[in-house]
Amino acid sequence: SYMYTQGATDTNTSCFANMREYIESKLMWDIDQDYEVLVKDFMKHFYKGAANEMYEFYSTIRDRLAEFHTEYAEGGGIYINISNTRIYPYSVLRYLTKVIYDALDKIAIYEITNPELYSTLKARIMREYLSIIYLKMTLTKSDISDEEKAEMKEIFKTYIGYFAITKASEGGNVIDVDVLFS
Repeated sequence: SYMYTQGATDTNTSCFANMREYIESKLMWDIDQDYEVLVKDFMKHFYKGAANEMYEFYSTIRDRLAEFHTEYAEGGGIYINISNTRIYPYSVLRYLTKVIYDALDKIAIYEITNPELYSTLKARIMREYLSIIYLKMTLTKSDISDEEKAEMKEIFKTYIGYFAITKASEGGNVIDVDVLFS
């Protein structure tokens, strides 16, 4: 048995790349481990106080993709186009945004008690939020107020800079933040 991963997990991408690396590493040592237990273990240690919210965020994304695959018999592979309003209507993107902000609320205590940990956890959470911001701006821009766009633009610019993210996808064009948020 062996495991082969295709994708850019060695780049600074969002979409739970760290979790995928963790789970794959664990499964390479013991293929009989329970996937869901590994996911929850990762969330508990990687996101600390925001583990439940980030698990909800992940589960919602996973469930949406599974439902899409079942309903439309599309995808499941690496070439599925996830920039799709059938998978992510505005209501789902709005819900995922709420979950991110709930996660940030859960770690707020660390801002006072352990600022370094807070900064690390906030960056980890915001890294996952980048995908939602991108989807909101590419799929549902007309549903978003100018105020929310401005806030998301600052978050997006800050964290794509922080993580040195330059492209939205492997082989894609360089992200032009001004065009994305126009």
